[in-house]
Amino acid sequence: LESLGEATVKREPKLLAQALADHINLLERRSTGGERVISTGYEDLDRALNGGLRPGWSVILAARPGMGKTSLALNIASHAAVDHGVLFLSMEMPESELIDRNIASLGRVPLDRVMNAPDDNEFWDRVTAATLKMRDMNLHIDDQPALRLLDVRTKARMVKRKSGLDVLIVDYLQLMQGEGANRNAEIEGISRGLKALAKELNIAVIALAQL
Repeated sequence: LESLGEATVKREPKLLAQALADHINLLERRSTGGERVISTGYEDLDRALNGGLRPGWSVILAARPGMGKTSLALNIASHAAVDHGVLFLSMEMPESELIDRNIASLGRVPLDRVMNAPDDNEFWDRVTAATLKMRDMNLHIDDQPALRLLDVRTKARMVKRKSGLDVLIVDYLQLMQGEGANRNAEIEGISRGLKALAKELNIAVIALAQL
Protein backbone atom coordinates (compact mmCIF):
# COMPACT_ATOMS: atom_id res chain seq x y z
CA LEU A 1 0.00 0.00 0.00
CA GLU A 2 2.85 2.38 0.81
CA SER A 3 4.46 1.85 -2.60
CA LEU A 4 1.09 2.31 -4.31
CA GLY A 5 0.60 5.61 -2.49
CA GLU A 6 4.02 6.82 -3.56
CA ALA A 7 3.23 5.90 -7.17
CA THR A 8 0.06 8.00 -7.27
CA VAL A 9 1.50 11.13 -5.62
CA LYS A 10 3.24 13.03 -8.42
CA ARG A 11 4.40 16.09 -6.46
CA GLU A 12 4.89 17.22 -2.90
CA PRO A 13 2.58 19.78 -1.26
CA LYS A 14 3.99 23.29 -1.59
CA LEU A 15 4.61 25.63 1.35
CA LEU A 16 2.36 28.71 1.09
CA ALA A 17 5.38 31.05 1.18
CA GLN A 18 6.79 29.38 -1.94
CA ALA A 19 3.39 29.33 -3.65
CA LEU A 20 3.01 33.03 -2.87
CA ALA A 21 6.42 33.84 -4.36
CA ASP A 22 5.47 31.96 -7.53
CA HIS A 23 2.16 33.80 -7.68
CA ILE A 24 3.81 37.22 -7.32
CA ASN A 25 5.91 36.30 -10.35
CA LEU A 26 2.68 35.44 -12.17
CA LEU A 27 1.17 38.81 -11.23
CA GLU A 28 4.27 40.54 -12.58
CA ARG A 29 3.90 38.68 -15.88
CA ARG A 30 0.25 39.73 -16.02
CA SER A 31 1.13 43.38 -15.49
CA THR A 32 3.63 43.28 -18.36
CA GLY A 33 1.42 41.22 -20.67
CA GLY A 34 3.63 38.17 -20.27
CA GLU A 35 0.99 35.73 -19.05
CA ARG A 36 -0.37 33.34 -21.65
CA VAL A 37 -4.00 34.39 -22.05
CA ILE A 38 -5.84 33.21 -25.16
CA SER A 39 -8.63 35.33 -26.60
CA THR A 40 -11.78 33.54 -27.74
CA GLY A 41 -12.38 36.16 -30.42
CA TYR A 42 -15.56 37.28 -28.63
CA GLU A 43 -15.17 40.37 -26.44
CA ASP A 44 -18.15 39.57 -24.19
CA LEU A 45 -16.95 36.02 -23.62
CA ASP A 46 -13.39 37.18 -22.95
CA ARG A 47 -14.77 39.66 -20.43
CA ALA A 48 -16.77 36.91 -18.71
CA LEU A 49 -13.56 34.85 -18.54
CA ASN A 50 -11.61 37.78 -17.05
CA GLY A 51 -9.57 38.29 -20.19
CA GLY A 52 -9.72 34.96 -21.99
CA LEU A 53 -8.68 31.33 -21.66
CA ARG A 54 -5.80 30.42 -19.38
CA PRO A 55 -3.66 27.27 -19.02
CA GLY A 56 -5.13 24.82 -16.52
CA TRP A 57 -8.67 26.13 -16.93
CA SER A 58 -11.67 23.96 -17.80
CA VAL A 59 -14.76 25.75 -19.14
CA ILE A 60 -18.16 24.25 -19.96
CA LEU A 61 -20.28 26.01 -22.61
CA ALA A 62 -23.84 24.73 -22.31
CA ALA A 63 -26.91 25.51 -24.42
CA ARG A 64 -30.00 23.85 -25.81
CA PRO A 65 -29.80 21.85 -29.06
CA GLY A 66 -29.67 23.94 -32.21
CA MET A 67 -28.38 27.10 -30.50
CA GLY A 68 -25.06 27.15 -32.38
CA LYS A 69 -22.67 25.64 -29.83
CA THR A 70 -20.52 23.95 -32.46
CA SER A 71 -20.32 27.07 -34.63
CA LEU A 72 -19.27 29.12 -31.60
CA ALA A 73 -16.65 26.57 -30.59
CA LEU A 74 -15.33 26.30 -34.14
CA ASN A 75 -14.97 30.08 -34.36
CA ILE A 76 -13.11 30.09 -31.03
CA ALA A 77 -10.86 27.29 -32.30
CA SER A 78 -10.08 29.11 -35.56
CA HIS A 79 -9.34 32.38 -33.78
CA ALA A 80 -7.07 30.74 -31.20
CA ALA A 81 -5.28 28.54 -33.76
CA VAL A 82 -3.74 31.55 -35.51
CA ASP A 83 -1.20 31.86 -32.68
CA HIS A 84 -1.80 28.75 -30.52
CA GLY A 85 -2.14 25.00 -30.85
CA VAL A 86 -5.75 23.80 -30.81
CA LEU A 87 -7.34 20.33 -30.87
CA PHE A 88 -11.04 20.10 -31.78
CA LEU A 89 -12.67 16.76 -30.93
CA SER A 90 -16.00 16.48 -32.75
CA MET A 91 -18.11 13.49 -31.74
CA GLU A 92 -21.20 14.85 -33.47
CA MET A 93 -20.18 16.35 -36.83
CA PRO A 94 -17.92 14.65 -39.38
CA GLU A 95 -14.69 16.29 -40.47
CA SER A 96 -16.15 17.38 -43.83
CA GLU A 97 -18.98 19.31 -42.16
CA LEU A 98 -16.59 21.06 -39.79
CA ILE A 99 -14.46 22.20 -42.72
CA ASP A 100 -17.56 23.34 -44.65
CA ARG A 101 -18.61 25.44 -41.65
CA ASN A 102 -15.13 26.89 -41.28
CA ILE A 103 -14.99 27.84 -44.95
CA ALA A 104 -18.41 29.48 -44.66
CA SER A 105 -17.38 31.47 -41.59
CA LEU A 106 -13.92 32.55 -42.75
CA GLY A 107 -14.98 33.17 -46.34
CA ARG A 108 -18.18 34.97 -45.32
CA VAL A 109 -20.23 32.65 -47.50
CA PRO A 110 -23.66 31.23 -46.58
CA LEU A 111 -23.30 27.61 -45.49
CA ASP A 112 -25.85 26.40 -48.05
CA ARG A 113 -23.68 27.82 -50.87
CA VAL A 114 -20.66 25.97 -49.52
CA MET A 115 -22.72 22.77 -49.35
CA ASN A 116 -23.84 23.19 -52.99
CA ALA A 117 -20.54 24.68 -54.30
CA PRO A 118 -21.85 26.74 -57.24
CA ASP A 119 -19.66 27.25 -60.31
CA ASP A 120 -19.18 30.93 -59.54
CA ASN A 121 -15.93 32.93 -59.58
CA GLU A 122 -16.77 35.05 -56.53
CA PHE A 123 -17.66 31.93 -54.55
CA TRP A 124 -14.37 30.23 -55.39
CA ASP A 125 -12.40 33.40 -54.63
CA ARG A 126 -13.92 33.39 -51.16
CA VAL A 127 -13.24 29.67 -50.71
CA THR A 128 -9.62 30.22 -51.73
CA ALA A 129 -9.23 33.09 -49.25
CA ALA A 130 -10.72 30.95 -46.47
CA THR A 131 -8.52 27.93 -47.20
CA LEU A 132 -5.38 30.09 -47.22
CA LYS A 133 -6.27 31.27 -43.71
CA MET A 134 -6.98 27.70 -42.57
CA ARG A 135 -3.67 26.36 -43.87
CA ASP A 136 -1.76 28.66 -41.53
CA MET A 137 -3.68 27.53 -38.44
CA ASN A 138 -2.26 25.12 -35.87
CA LEU A 139 -5.66 23.43 -35.67
CA HIS A 140 -6.11 19.66 -35.39
CA ILE A 141 -9.55 18.11 -35.87
CA ASP A 142 -10.72 14.61 -34.99
CA ASP A 143 -14.19 13.20 -35.61
CA GLN A 144 -13.92 9.82 -33.87
CA PRO A 145 -17.25 9.18 -32.08
CA ALA A 146 -17.95 8.05 -28.51
CA LEU A 147 -14.54 8.85 -27.06
CA ARG A 148 -13.56 7.76 -23.58
CA LEU A 149 -11.63 10.04 -21.25
CA LEU A 150 -8.54 7.92 -21.86
CA ASP A 151 -8.93 8.45 -25.63
CA VAL A 152 -9.17 12.22 -25.17
CA ARG A 153 -6.08 12.24 -22.96
CA THR A 154 -4.11 10.15 -25.47
CA LYS A 155 -5.05 12.38 -28.42
CA ALA A 156 -4.29 15.56 -26.48
CA ARG A 157 -0.89 14.29 -25.35
CA MET A 158 -0.08 13.22 -28.91
CA VAL A 159 -0.88 16.65 -30.38
CA LYS A 160 0.93 18.46 -27.56
CA ARG A 161 4.05 16.39 -28.15
CA LYS A 162 4.05 16.77 -31.96
CA SER A 163 2.75 20.30 -32.57
CA GLY A 164 2.15 21.99 -29.23
CA LEU A 165 -1.27 22.26 -27.62
CA ASP A 166 -2.83 25.20 -25.81
CA VAL A 167 -6.58 24.67 -26.22
CA LEU A 168 -8.65 21.47 -26.29
CA ILE A 169 -12.30 21.64 -27.40
CA VAL A 170 -14.66 18.72 -26.81
CA ASP A 171 -17.93 18.65 -28.78
CA TYR A 172 -19.78 17.51 -26.84
CA LEU A 173 -19.73 16.19 -23.27
CA GLN A 174 -22.76 13.90 -23.39
CA LEU A 175 -21.41 12.02 -26.43
CA MET A 176 -18.40 10.76 -24.49
CA GLN A 177 -18.34 7.33 -22.88
CA GLY A 178 -17.82 7.14 -19.14
CA GLU A 179 -18.14 4.96 -16.08
CA GLY A 180 -20.64 5.43 -13.27
CA ALA A 181 -23.77 4.15 -11.59
CA ASN A 182 -25.90 6.24 -13.97
CA ARG A 183 -25.47 8.69 -16.81
CA ASN A 184 -25.34 11.73 -14.50
CA ALA A 185 -22.52 10.12 -12.54
CA GLU A 186 -20.72 9.35 -15.81
CA ILE A 187 -20.95 12.98 -16.98
CA GLU A 188 -19.71 14.26 -13.60
CA GLY A 189 -16.76 11.87 -13.81
CA ILE A 190 -15.94 12.98 -17.36
CA SER A 191 -16.11 16.65 -16.34
CA ARG A 192 -13.72 16.03 -13.44
CA GLY A 193 -11.41 14.12 -15.76
CA LEU A 194 -11.29 16.96 -18.29
CA LYS A 195 -10.53 19.43 -15.51
CA ALA A 196 -7.67 17.21 -14.33
CA LEU A 197 -6.40 16.95 -17.92
CA ALA A 198 -6.33 20.75 -18.24
CA LYS A 199 -4.09 20.95 -15.18
CA GLU A 200 -1.94 17.98 -16.18
CA LEU A 201 -1.15 19.31 -19.68
CA ASN A 202 -1.31 23.00 -18.67
CA ILE A 203 -3.89 23.74 -21.37
CA ALA A 204 -7.32 25.34 -21.55
CA VAL A 205 -10.20 22.90 -22.05
CA ILE A 206 -13.59 23.89 -23.46
CA ALA A 207 -16.31 21.25 -23.21
CA LEU A 208 -19.64 21.82 -24.94
CA ALA A 209 -22.75 20.43 -23.24
CA GLN A 210 -26.43 20.02 -24.06
CA LEU A 211 -29.06 21.47 -21.74
